[in-house]
Amino acid sequence: MPAFLRSTRKALARATGLHHVASPEQSQRKATWVKPASPSGEDEDDVEEVVVRARKTTPKKDSRQPSGFSGVSRSVDGAKKGTWTIIPASRFRVRGKGYTRTNHHLTDLDAVLALKGPSIDAIYDVTHVDVVQCQKKRLELVKTTLRPPKPAFVSPLHGLVPSTLVINAILPARPHDKDGPCRQVIMTCRLTERCCADLAKTAPQNGSGELNLKTAVERIRDPALRLWAAWCRDIRTHPKAADRDDMRGRFKFFARAADAATSQKCAAMLPDDAKSVVYNGAALLGRDACAVTFVSSSRAGGDVAEVSIDGFRLGPRVRAGLHALKGGLGLGSVDIGFGIEARAEAELP
Repeated sequence: MPAFLRSTRKALARATGLHHVASPEQSQRKATWVKPASPSGEDEDDVEEVVVRARKTTPKKDSRQPSGFSGVSRSVDGAKKGTWTIIPASRFRVRGKGYTRTNHHLTDLDAVLALKGPSIDAIYDVTHVDVVQCQKKRLELVKTTLRPPKPAFVSPLHGLVPSTLVINAILPARPHDKDGPCRQVIMTCRLTERCCADLAKTAPQNGSGELNLKTAVERIRDPALRLWAAWCRDIRTHPKAADRDDMRGRFKFFARAADAATSQKCAAMLPDDAKSVVYNGAALLGRDACAVTFVSSSRAGGDVAEVSIDGFRLGPRVRAGLHALKGGLGLGSVDIGFGIEARAEAELP
């Protein structure tokens, strides 16, 4: 051994009592440590070799429940009590071209709804619905409680348009509580094959092969898909919290009676604020009641967006209507949908 290496070795031994002599290849297999035979300056070439084998780390067990854990089943038409089914998005009326120019002159709800047209096909399809009772509301379920399935169609714009969407609707048990017992309706949704194909056609990349957020949204041809991508982008990246909050508040909740019997019950028993949502098919803005979390990891099932609608933060009369919807008045079938409010003419239809 060269003299300068030997002196370095001795200095390390005196200072620490141990020094590491493993090569990079050895470090991957085991850790080899050398201990001086005597700290008194005697010949330290005769050393005791101690081999400590690295322990294999055991992966942390995922204790989250898989989507569908509560056992709420899907039926063909959703007519059976306690079941759900997928409905056409066209059952909901959304803003069309010219809406922003005409709407501010109108005060009658029916006249406003007349400016809207049937929605195009949904961006996400529901795959699982869970209903759970909680003593206190729970947010950020994907991080702590819920394990969505691997997406059937992975978004070509990973990091911008999520492959999985989780809606967490929180319905207070009592209409006037600020927190406490509630029922949470959790809907797990996957990006549709149609939207994946549309995104793949226009997914831009810069020179390094990474997603260019500046141009990715602009090149999406479908107006609805472009608005959703812009909403996700601004919530993820906008530097001002006020602007992120404003964008987050554009998340909309649609609900309407699915049949005549339910419509009659709504008309007779719900307060006006809730009646306009359920009976007339209007939309309710999330505003401060909306919380958004993005999770991107293999443990979370890929790129997941979780949107929570906190019923405790809605207006008292609307909360009374939601209390009725969750079963207090024995209502029948209700159609539910979600969307983003379009404001500029370029965001329509």
